[in-house]
Amino acid sequence: TDPSLAANILKVSNSPYYGVREKVASLKLALTILGLNEIINIVTSISIIRMFPPSRKSTSFNRQKFWRHSFGTGCAAQILAHELKFDIDGAEFVSGLIHDIGKLIIDQYFHPKLKEIQYTRAKEEILPTEAEVQVMGVDHAALGSWLAQHWHLPASLVEAIERNPHIV
Repeated sequence: TDPSLAANILKVSNSPYYGVREKVASLKLALTILGLNEIINIVTSISIIRMFPPSRKSTSFNRQKFWRHSFGTGCAAQILAHELKFDIDGAEFVSGLIHDIGKLIIDQYFHPKLKEIQYTRAKEEILPTEAEVQVMGVDHAALGSWLAQHWHLPASLVEAIERNPHIV
């Protein structure tokens, strides 16, 4: 029932990565090609992006760079899980995708604090998480894990967000 979501699923299933000879035009065929875990990853990604729409006041936070990093982390986690033969049913991608969701909370709901965090970080030459704690009393990993708990996400996802060792 969501045209944008359906279009994105078809777009992914028609990408050269999957090497399909004929164009995929139905969601049923896309599900067959991509598999349930990949469909869940796409739906999760799009849903999270929609929950945090860009704000006009958000000029100091690069959302495009943030989503590229998050998507890349999800892909890297997926590759590592595959190579290490972990059987975690696609949760590795979602864990990587949402590991920094606390940064979106700071930008969306505490934007003046974000500017203060950036100023403190530059002035004192400290890690981003140190500046977050100094300014807000909490870092983005703690905020993100709180939100994940509030959303009743599985404990494994909450832990992936909470234990996010962000050093750059």
